[in-house]
Amino acid sequence: MRILWPVTLASAFVLLASGSYFKDASPASGSTASSQALAYAARGAAKLESAYQVWVNAHEAAGGDRNVRMPLTYSKSLSHEFTTAYGSATLDLIEGRIEVEVAHAPEGELDVWIVDNRVGTGTSVRADASDIRIHLGRLERDGNGARLELDLGSDFFAQLQPDLVVVARSNAGPEQGLLYGSVSLFQRLYTSLRTPELLQVSDYAPPAAAERSSFGISVANAAEVIVDRDVLFDSLVAAGADLFINETFDGNGRTCATCHPLANNTQLSVSDIARLPDNDPLFIAEFLPTLAFMPAGPKFEVPPLMRGAGLIVENVDGMADLVNRFTMRGIPHTLALSTSLDPAVGDGTTIPPVQRTGWSGDGAPNSGSLRDFATGAVTQHFPLTLARIPGFDFRLPTDPELDAMEAFQLSLGRSQDLQLPLNLLDPIVARGQEIFLSPEARCNGCHNNASANTAAGTNRNFATGVEDQVDRPIATILADLGIDLTPGVPGNVFPRDAGFGQSGNPANGFGNGTFNTTPLVEAADTAPFFHDNQIRTIEGAVAFYNGESFANSPAGTPAIDLQPTQIEAVAAFLRAINALENIRASRELIATVRSLPAAQRDTVGPPLLLQAGIEIDDAIEVLVAADLQPAAVADLLAARALIPANRGIQPARAAQILTALDRARGRIVL
Repeated sequence: MRILWPVTLASAFVLLASGSYFKDASPASGSTASSQALAYAARGAAKLESAYQVWVNAHEAAGGDRNVRMPLTYSKSLSHEFTTAYGSATLDLIEGRIEVEVAHAPEGELDVWIVDNRVGTGTSVRADASDIRIHLGRLERDGNGARLELDLGSDFFAQLQPDLVVVARSNAGPEQGLLYGSVSLFQRLYTSLRTPELLQVSDYAPPAAAERSSFGISVANAAEVIVDRDVLFDSLVAAGADLFINETFDGNGRTCATCHPLANNTQLSVSDIARLPDNDPLFIAEFLPTLAFMPAGPKFEVPPLMRGAGLIVENVDGMADLVNRFTMRGIPHTLALSTSLDPAVGDGTTIPPVQRTGWSGDGAPNSGSLRDFATGAVTQHFPLTLARIPGFDFRLPTDPELDAMEAFQLSLGRSQDLQLPLNLLDPIVARGQEIFLSPEARCNGCHNNASANTAAGTNRNFATGVEDQVDRPIATILADLGIDLTPGVPGNVFPRDAGFGQSGNPANGFGNGTFNTTPLVEAADTAPFFHDNQIRTIEGAVAFYNGESFANSPAGTPAIDLQPTQIEAVAAFLRAINALENIRASRELIATVRSLPAAQRDTVGPPLLLQAGIEIDDAIEVLVAADLQPAAVADLLAARALIPANRGIQPARAAQILTALDRARGRIVL
């Protein structure tokens, strides 16, 4: 029996819907979740629920829905023209107040709009004709900025959910905006569950007042929202997994998993790419004429660099000039995102991105949140032609789809950072940890506890001189082929990548020269390294910080001086903590299998077991590659041999696997 709980402002929890998450939301509507998606939900829903509660606590401490901030920025997916302007909209959803501020506002009169996206066939995250679009007024100039303050009354937001705040020229509507701001999954969920009226106009609404939605949410009476704790978070993760794996958004055949395959730690190396068939959608520029590669022409992809260095074209500075304004970047993993999204304050890289995404930390459009990342990814990587016209070259995601994909991505990998030092048993690994934590090596200063964060718990950008390395694979490959990707820039054969920001030119790079810190726990089994895949071993990645390029960079003072044996020791430490994470993840998966009802062991069980086997294989590979922890490797091999192919297991077999994994962990750390 399911128990129904009334929702308060501090507790809006929920877990797996049967049936569709989407209410006429898109062509993806109407399908139930696959066994693979249900497996990810069984594993990750509790992590999503926990992350939501942490968010709720912080949101209420900051004023709750009386203080909702939406950063405003240029969106390469939605903006009608490029601009360096940025700003914010601060909303009081209780009293009905809004304050909009814009810095470096372009010339001309600018208006502010609020958009409530209404879900239905043919709609998307942008401001469509069927949406509620409210013109709030005109910004008043103040130097190079502009401002608008309004008191709209407490009834204004009573049955309206602001999905977008848009700044547009006065002769245009919100569909031709310059700046866009949006809210996160958690904000949308929180506001939807605050009152029955808001629930009824949300994407979580039940079809009728007396019925429950596919999320298990209903209205008990005029003042009370009821939520089934067995429904929502499972439903979100399962829907997001199916979208991530299968949804092409009516584009060129790519899905999110094309570049971020879940069976390969959500990233691709050169060897992974070499194993793909030639008709894989990753290679669409090789067989779709409208996206074909021309060295001096517009570039969708550069096939020699994709196959030779694992690099993808990114138009981080907008898509107005596809010939010259582009960068080449590797495919980063998307594990443990919930631990690395909070941006540091004071490093000049929070205008606005509210969350760190991508190599430069500004990878998402609109507010720069993980939820918005998919909008940019579809626009960048899914089109049928370089015109990138929504509704023709692809369809933009809907709000419910963005919610679901954010939920799924937040459920992947670990949700907590390590607490160093660990009591490591191998003396070389232990010495590597000691060096890592030492002030002289400076590793822990940027990667506190081997995370993506500083000690403040936020993700910071640094200029490390990574673009100044000699003999980079990208340059070597192009030189060998005689290809010049930037013929108009003397001395360059490819554009310099300057990381964060939306400014620059091919000679000096796009951005301010900084890249965001990445987590190290997953590093050893997610090679290659750095934004351009220039280093292919974890030992080489450690050695980079001992080299001339880093020493001459803004972040390179004081210099780091590690001996070759010390570099090996630090790398051994990183390999060991990676193996420990693989063991933790495989234990999590096996424990989930053991807890499944008997009816799900042969449907939901096999995808979980497959992923557990991959995690164990990764742990073995990471250790064997450096001849580390042979006794632990033997236990991992024993655990791997107990996992069957294509069928579930009984709880007793799961217990045996867990015992072997625990023995392996005990060989590495006390």
